[in-house]
Amino acid sequence: ISGYNWLCDLDEAKGLTLGRTYRNINACTTFIKYIATTAKDQVADEIKKTKFVSVTSDGATDASIIEQEIVFVRYSSKGEPVAKFAGLRQPLSPDVTNLFQTIMEALEDVGLNKEELEKKLVGFGCDGASVMGGKKGGVSAYLTRLQPNCITVHCFAHRLELAFKDAVKENRLYDSYSLLLMGLYYFYHNSPKQRQSLKQSFLSLKQSSLMPARVGGTRWAGHMVLAIENFVKGYPAIRAQLEICITQKGNTQKNSRGYLKLMKRPDVIAYLHLLLDVLSPLRLLSLTLQSNQTTLADVGEKIDVAKDVISSFKESVNCLNLLIFSSNGPRLKQFFRYHDPEASTYRGRPMKLTWPEVHSLYHESHENVLAVIDLIVTLPTSSSGNERGFSQMKLTKTSIRSRLSNANLNNSMAIQMLTPGVKEFDPDQAINKWTMGGKRERRPIFNEGSSRKRARLESNVNLSDLGSVEVVKHTAAILEPAAQQNIPVEQDEEAEEEVIFSDDEGVVSD
Repeated sequence: ISGYNWLCDLDEAKGLTLGRTYRNINACTTFIKYIATTAKDQVADEIKKTKFVSVTSDGATDASIIEQEIVFVRYSSKGEPVAKFAGLRQPLSPDVTNLFQTIMEALEDVGLNKEELEKKLVGFGCDGASVMGGKKGGVSAYLTRLQPNCITVHCFAHRLELAFKDAVKENRLYDSYSLLLMGLYYFYHNSPKQRQSLKQSFLSLKQSSLMPARVGGTRWAGHMVLAIENFVKGYPAIRAQLEICITQKGNTQKNSRGYLKLMKRPDVIAYLHLLLDVLSPLRLLSLTLQSNQTTLADVGEKIDVAKDVISSFKESVNCLNLLIFSSNGPRLKQFFRYHDPEASTYRGRPMKLTWPEVHSLYHESHENVLAVIDLIVTLPTSSSGNERGFSQMKLTKTSIRSRLSNANLNNSMAIQMLTPGVKEFDPDQAINKWTMGGKRERRPIFNEGSSRKRARLESNVNLSDLGSVEVVKHTAAILEPAAQQNIPVEQDEEAEEEVIFSDDEGVVSD
């Protein structure tokens, strides 16, 4: 919104004729509203064609420290799971009643009122907070009263993270690992001097600079793997630089001495490598659970595969077993069991069949069976889409734009998350909706021409009777002659200030 006038000036600098009537912020917010409304109407049209729908919701605070509730809908489109943004709303308070009312308001924007939810709602996904997933007093209880067959799903990606933390919370080596990597991260992150010294240490060893990464964050598994990999690869340079810091005075000497002590402990280093092996399948599992293509039926299989991989570490041949390879043929053969001739016969014939392909083949002859498949596909597995929505919210409403209203934030996010890119975007539907949406006739050339009277006479055409292309051509036909002749715009005698058109085409003084 803030760059709207600048973009208009840029278009004029490139030789385009834009006019002056809608060169203001009010008009910009109106255009944004109609583009967002058109995008949500398209989602509503898709939902009308489906038999089942699920809802996922989550809450977070924005740059203004305001509680925001984001809502997504999940449904099946020809056998393919689809998750779409429904809305972002500000609840009056974060209690169950207001959260439920906020979610219902967001769902109405995509055509899901109470009557539709009673017919189609099959699942509700949340992060497991009691206010959301409580069976008796949570939002899920309200939805269950609305549709008794609604299944509440605690986000599997969140559950995986909680399970990992429960498994390591009493492990002292894990505490030492966290202390070492987090300490190294802040040691170099908060000191440009030490950071530059570490880069010089990498250069002297002819290695690529890999700065210590932060442990934790939203992508917990990925961040932990990155932090361990950077530490393992940069171990020689980090150790060499810390040994130089020992000679300095103050806190630098104390901190570097403590980190060096941990780095020289064999059990800590061995535990880091073990964590790296364990986290690799967990990271893949977490990414799989966060994917929109993963169905509830796939979750059990994916978890079993990850458990088998982790369990295989107990029997696999690691670096310590290399000494007994010559005298332990069966173990060596087991290690290379995937290279057996029998297994190799299946390698060249991969079989892959997706639910969209099944739908295209049997949508007429097996309609009832495909309906069951759509039901399974519609059930949510995680609320990762909501987390991605909050990431977009933080990019849209920053500390500089902290005064952005909730309505404009909701519309901006709808455009970002529901519409295609600039090259693929088709504005015709939004233009038609804008043309028909005013309380009075649209006047795109009201401020153009040698006088207001001339502009009113030449614009004596009912734009609601024209399509989007005709509206653009009609406006350009009037603007081009005035632009070529450099005819100045005369201000109306009755209006001393700039005229700004709101959505209802009323005149508002700046």
